[in-house]
Amino acid sequence: MSHVRLLPLVVLGLSFTTQVAAAPKPIIEITEHIVRDTLWSADALYVITGEIHVRSGVQLVISDHTTILIRNGDYHTPAGNVTGKSALIFDSGSQLTARTLYLKAGRADNGVAARADNADYSGDDGVDIENSDLTLRGVTVIAPTEDGVNITSSRVGITDSLVIVMTNTHADDRDLFDMEWDDGRPFLRLMRNCKVDLTGIFGDEMTLISNDLPQPNGEVVYSFAGRLRAGQTYIYAHDD
Repeated sequence: MSHVRLLPLVVLGLSFTTQVAAAPKPIIEITEHIVRDTLWSADALYVITGEIHVRSGVQLVISDHTTILIRNGDYHTPAGNVTGKSALIFDSGSQLTARTLYLKAGRADNGVAARADNADYSGDDGVDIENSDLTLRGVTVIAPTEDGVNITSSRVGITDSLVIVMTNTHADDRDLFDMEWDDGRPFLRLMRNCKVDLTGIFGDEMTLISNDLPQPNGEVVYSFAGRLRAGQTYIYAHDD
């Protein structure tokens, strides 16, 4: 597209600025487990094909604004696959270093799919975190198939932004938060000044401690948009 700048009254000259379309990014299909420290660059598009594990003791560094496609469909490789679906799984003892990254469902032709079809496993939730201890700068989940954020036996902190929008989804069982016990209490902490935008059913058996967020009311749709001005917010599951 060209942008033309016309001087008023008398046309003294034309200045053209042409935006050249960016070259398509190379596509890198990930088909083997990650067994050594690895860097993924934003200059490429990464496609997870099969159940890919980042092994214990291995660090995966992902550059800012990198896009990762989780391919739809059934995949039974590489060895050790237990879900039969595509997934990027961080084994206990592995490490992820990243700031902003984009996870999207992928088609067979490596285009972006309208929706994920691996809902028998973690694909039904916007974010699934299990047996981890991590801090995230921001999380945005728009219309997942089931729950917004699922936390199992993990301690998760969010510093800047949490957005979960559960509208326009047809799932019968869908909550903003779903937390499960395994090896310890699941726990979410939102830092002071974190921007929060929530729309949906809050979640069964959740405890909310906050001077900013109102308390949920059962199955009534929960809605809040604003910053945490008064302090930190804590969300965790009741004891089993």
